[in-house]
Amino acid sequence: MFVRNKLTSASVLLALLLAPLLSTGAQESIPINKNYAAWAQEFLRAMYPKLDDKKYLVSFEGLFGYDEAGARARWLTLYIGEGPKGQYSEIIGGWAGWSPPPKDLHFGKQYYKQFLSAGFTFDEHDHLVSYGADGIAIGNAEAEAHYDDYVASHPGLSQGEIDYEIHQAGVRYGPDDREIFSKNLPLGELERFLGKAEQVSIDRIPTKVSDSEVVEWVRWKVDFRTKQADGSWLSYELVFEPFNGDLATLQARKENAATPK
Repeated sequence: MFVRNKLTSASVLLALLLAPLLSTGAQESIPINKNYAAWAQEFLRAMYPKLDDKKYLVSFEGLFGYDEAGARARWLTLYIGEGPKGQYSEIIGGWAGWSPPPKDLHFGKQYYKQFLSAGFTFDEHDHLVSYGADGIAIGNAEAEAHYDDYVASHPGLSQGEIDYEIHQAGVRYGPDDREIFSKNLPLGELERFLGKAEQVSIDRIPTKVSDSEVVEWVRWKVDFRTKQADGSWLSYELVFEPFNGDLATLQARKENAATPK
């Protein structure tokens, strides 16, 4: 068995760009107008603390106008993984050991596992205006699939039975858990990045409903607004998954200087 390492030139560039961000020690918050990527890294550390202290690496992709003088990447994606995204080892040949090969052995390219991909969009005033996260660090896709199979094979479950099965699947914030979700909402962390939140509202979003109107799956929506220096308002809509209350999406909308109704 022969192992060949491969690191793409893009991965080398990403490593150089992100080198200042990979310190394992604590760091002060960095003003967004100095470094979007560093701000995004701090945002992820605040929103997904379970990824901390595991020595994962950040890969970075950004987009900006080639002809724009002094351009900054206002559209960027950060990937959190065991190694650089795009780097791989390649196993060529057969298994040479006397013992059976590992069950997870597969030949060909061996990519580093990535846990989270997070896309950010900032406006010309350095406001985060859209965000979306995906990956195995969000929710629990395997448990959700087992739950879906169970519900599909047991039609006619009552709301109480559904709530029981949801919690058996490991969901913390099922259809009737608005109060505990509200209690655990990381509003203070969000305010650190987005500004002081006003008119906070929390609602469940039924994403799967049976023919008998039993709510079989939910996500949680949080709305609030923050006042800007020019007197205008930014209204935010955030959606959280139900397993751990992880942030999945964010969308901002600017309103005029008059107090919105």
